[in-house]
Amino acid sequence: MSRLARSGWDERTFFIQRTLRRGVDSVAFAIVRVRFFSIRGSVTPHEVLALLGVTAPSPVLPWWVAAWVEG
Repeated sequence: MSRLARSGWDERTFFIQRTLRRGVDSVAFAIVRVRFFSIRGSVTPHEVLALLGVTAPSPVLPWWVAAWVEG
C-alpha cells in the first residue's frame, strides 16, 4: 500500500511526503521537493495554489524537513 500526503511548502517549493507500507509496517519513506516551471521560469507555490483557489497557509513543516531545507 502507498500513502501520499502533502507536507507543506515554502516560498519556492512544495514538499510531498510518501510512505510505502507492507501490511502495518512502513517499508519506505520519502520527502520529495517539487517545483513547477513555465516557459517564463519558476512558478511559486503561491501561484499554483491561487489557481486552485487555495488560500490556506502551509502546514508547519516537520523540524527535520525544515532543517533539510536550510541545508
